[in-house]
Amino acid sequence: MWPRRGRYGNVPESDLWMADEDSDAGLRGRDLASLGGLLVGAVVGGMLVGLLIDHLAGSSPLGVLIGVAIGVVLGCVGFVLRVRAALRL
Repeated sequence: MWPRRGRYGNVPESDLWMADEDSDAGLRGRDLASLGGLLVGAVVGGMLVGLLIDHLAGSSPLGVLIGVAIGVVLGCVGFVLRVRAALRL
């Protein structure tokens, strides 16, 4: 008689299920969501600081533009650092 084979040949189906994988390398859904939150938080935080500076100094769009630019730069730096740390083997 022929040996009984699973749906994927001789590989047990328990080895094909990736949700139970114990490896911490890589980015999962919650990591990607936190990266999105980091980027949004940095830009919004920079904008709020810029609005505060505009209100205190009386300069209308300049503080917001500089704050958003600084927020984008800091968000990108934080994004790169977190991705590099997550992908480090």
